[in-house]
Amino acid sequence: MKYILMPVLAILLCAKAVACDVCGGSQGSYLGILPRYNSHFVGLSFQYQQFTSTHPVMASEKKPVQSQNFVRSVTAWGRFYPLKRLQLFAFAPYSYNSAVEPTQTVLMNGIGDIRVVANYMLLNTADSSQNRVKHTLLAGGGIKAPTGRNDVTNTEGIILSNMQPGTGSWDYTANVNYTFRIDKAGINGDVSYKLSGVNKRDYRYGNKLNAGLTAFYWYDKGKVSLLPQAGLRYEHSDVDYSSYVYRIRNTYSGGAQAYAVAGAGIYLGKFGITATGSLPVWQHYAGGLVTAKPRLETQVQFLF
Repeated sequence: MKYILMPVLAILLCAKAVACDVCGGSQGSYLGILPRYNSHFVGLSFQYQQFTSTHPVMASEKKPVQSQNFVRSVTAWGRFYPLKRLQLFAFAPYSYNSAVEPTQTVLMNGIGDIRVVANYMLLNTADSSQNRVKHTLLAGGGIKAPTGRNDVTNTEGIILSNMQPGTGSWDYTANVNYTFRIDKAGINGDVSYKLSGVNKRDYRYGNKLNAGLTAFYWYDKGKVSLLPQAGLRYEHSDVDYSSYVYRIRNTYSGGAQAYAVAGAGIYLGKFGITATGSLPVWQHYAGGLVTAKPRLETQVQFLF
């Protein structure tokens, strides 16, 4: 009898939480265009995103309930070269997210999941000033530890899964980054894939694909260097599992988005500042119940 009751109980518990799984969120990241391949750096990155979520009508409601979800994070990160062709990246984020609903505001603040990535330089002709045409190709992967909190609830005691500071799971990434450049102009393409683990709540976030193509121009004026850039990004997330043991899928998750991206970086000596804005040009996420708004990212770096 218990083998029949356990799956039924799991379904009932997941059914209670499924409405509040309709929340915009972000658990992924990418490297994109980075300055001076042969330099170490440390820096801070600030990310801001906003989503509008429409919750399905429940039995006690007459019309859909909307919430505004704000995802904000400050990340300390750096790049280091233990070997000439080997890059190590480390990311330590702090998130302060909020879900604003008609009757309550839920704050989800705290340290996020620490991530480490190792990339190997397969090809690099960018260091030679004699080459007009230059190529750089990196490939590698990383691991993300469940250091961030993943159990924040609203006033009804329901966990908002996609707004948590962390995923609560060990996740793994693989990525490729290629840059083609002629004199000062170039194109950067990058692809990353995140393989998600299962957390202690038996919740499994969907695997995620992130790809981008960006054109840029490197402009030097005295001691100042400018790096304007523009391109497109595509993100695809698989459906989450509310219970991975019983293969219960969260139908209000998963989907794809395409963004137009533009920004610029300015470098003065060992210091650099970058700002990038992203505008959704197409999206279909959580069955159309989640709408992403424009997002912003800024970075400050110290190279050494």
